[in-house]
Amino acid sequence: MKTKLFTIFLFCTALYFGFTSCDSDDDESYSKDDIVGVWDLVHTEFSGTYEGKEEVWSEDYDYEYRIEFLADGTGVDYEYYNRRWNEADEFTYTLSGNKLTINFKYEQQSAKIVALDNNKLSLYYTLKEGSDYQEWTDTFSRVK
Repeated sequence: MKTKLFTIFLFCTALYFGFTSCDSDDDESYSKDDIVGVWDLVHTEFSGTYEGKEEVWSEDYDYEYRIEFLADGTGVDYEYYNRRWNEADEFTYTLSGNKLTINFKYEQQSAKIVALDNNKLSLYYTLKEGSDYQEWTDTFSRVK
C-alpha cells in the first residue's frame, strides 16, 4: 500500500512540475539590446471583425515598411516609396519582459514579442473596440 501511495505521489509531483515548467516559456524576457537594430516587415497574419464581419488574411511584404530601434529607447519607422526609404515617424519605446510598447507622436502601440532571435522579430497585437476585435502578428527580418 505504501509503495502504491508513493508511486501516486511521485506521479502527481511529476505532473505538477511538468505543467508549471511550461509557464516560463510564455513569459520570455527580453532587453533593449535584443531588439536594437533595423528590421524590415516581411509578413503579417491577421484575423478580426469589423462591424460584425469576419476578416482573415496574411500577406508577405518586400520593401514596404522598416523600423529602427536605437539603444537609447528611441526609434524611427520608414516607408519605402519613390525608390528609397523615407522617414515616417519618430517614437520612443519601452520593453518589459516580453511586452513592447511603442509611443508614436499621436498613438501608442503595445505588442507581445512572440519570437526574437538575431534574424527574426515577431510581434503579436490585439485590439478590441466594442464588439469588434483585431489580432495580428507582424514578422520582421533584421537588416542590421
